[in-house]
Amino acid sequence: MKNKVKNKKGFTLAELLVVIAILAILVAVAVPIFTSQLSKAHESVKEANLRAAQVAAMVKYLDEGETGPKKYHYEVDENKNIVLTDGSSEDIGPSDENDTSGCVQVGE
Repeated sequence: MKNKVKNKKGFTLAELLVVIAILAILVAVAVPIFTSQLSKAHESVKEANLRAAQVAAMVKYLDEGETGPKKYHYEVDENKNIVLTDGSSEDIGPSDENDTSGCVQVGE
């Protein structure tokens, strides 16, 4: 009789399930970390836009030779440029959920 040699190629079902379980655990840990980093990044963008708008408003205020406090409305356009217009009675700070517009006050 001939001895038949079994060809054992591939992985068993148990090995595949262990790998899938490990990947699921890694994903479960990574998703909350990713979302918290994403919210921190949005907060940083908002703060950076506000700081840049304050600097731009101060430059415009000094160039115009204004006296006394003045408000400027800012908006970040699609090219990431800050556009300033004369403000009104808006609240100071970012005004939308995308953090691309708001109001700054200078001259105090």
